[in-house]
Amino acid sequence: MKKGVLILGNGFDLDLGLKTSYSDFMDSDNFKAIADNNNFAYYLQSKRAIIGDNWIDIENEIKEYLNIPQNNFYKDMLKSSSFEQDYYNIITALTSYLSNIDYSSIDLTSSAAKILKSVIINGYFDILSFNYTDLTKIASQLHFTKHMIASKRINAKSFVNHIHGSVKDNNIILGVEDEATIEDDYCYVIKSMSPHFKSNNVREALANSDIIIFFGHSLGETDYLYFNEFFSLQSRVNNQNPNNKYIRLFTKNESSRLDLMKRLRKMNKKQISLLIDSNNFKVYRTESDSDEIIEVINYLKNNSKEIDENNNQEMIRQLERFIVG
Repeated sequence: MKKGVLILGNGFDLDLGLKTSYSDFMDSDNFKAIADNNNFAYYLQSKRAIIGDNWIDIENEIKEYLNIPQNNFYKDMLKSSSFEQDYYNIITALTSYLSNIDYSSIDLTSSAAKILKSVIINGYFDILSFNYTDLTKIASQLHFTKHMIASKRINAKSFVNHIHGSVKDNNIILGVEDEATIEDDYCYVIKSMSPHFKSNNVREALANSDIIIFFGHSLGETDYLYFNEFFSLQSRVNNQNPNNKYIRLFTKNESSRLDLMKRLRKMNKKQISLLIDSNNFKVYRTESDSDEIIEVINYLKNNSKEIDENNNQEMIRQLERFIVG
């Protein structure tokens, strides 16, 4: 039986047309309402003005802010204010913003919608979301709930595991990775230190799955710990002999594809060729390769049929043994 895991990052929501980026949040009334009395929010605005309006990663900026050099203007702001209060106010504002996201304009024709539908129909998948949005609501908007009920393999109410919490449960985790250089006074920004952090068995899901699909996940530093071991193993970095896996990564464009490959190269000690040669591996760019994803859809469809046929044959064999025995 070929089991699969679908791992979702913010690019999944964005491909659906949802305004869930940190830039969208910073343009919102929720962020603006706290910006005048929040030094960290002021820092984010200043940093965004420098790097451009289209992209900012608040989690990475937490590390930058807490490690500002002593002679920097923002260092005085950090010392003179309660960063902890600023930090939690940002989380509250972000939760409020995402809780009121408009799901009605989701793009039914997007690559994200097609892949999610194929995964749900296949049924033999774990879905791990690094997003805070409500995937159950997304599936409902896409009219996929009926496929869950029909497949009898996915629970329509609990078919997704939110790795860093969700707005639905009011427990989002915003922060940095374990290995980040953070003073003990600020350890509450480390994701695993959050009272909401729990065991999600991400590594186990990757190890036990034959089909691995990443959609819109940047494989960035703050989530590096989840994937480093997996990609090192699949690249035979330490002379292991792993099973060949079907691995597909979905990203936006050529620029983000190269960013992914650079991060993979860092994870597997520059063994990209071994990763590709040792697995059925491909990266799709949603802006230019949308017609090619039919390959993934057909693969999931055929795999599901193969599993169902094998299961049916096994049931027949068991029935025959019962009748004969």
